[in-house]
Amino acid sequence: MLKAFAEELKNEGFSNMIVWVLKDNPARTFYEIMGGIYLDAKCIEELSVEEVSYGWKDLQVL
Repeated sequence: MLKAFAEELKNEGFSNMIVWVLKDNPARTFYEIMGGIYLDAKCIEELSVEEVSYGWKDLQVL
């Protein structure tokens, strides 16, 4: 699904993307395996959870 989404972004003229995922989600390593680079973290205070972001500078790698 990530590859299909990246392909759609490329078709729309985008060359990079960022995704946000809950820090405590063990499946977030998927984005690392897919080549995503850790970028940042932020707290969603209303929910008392932390999110982290992964990015791809070049969607061609997906």
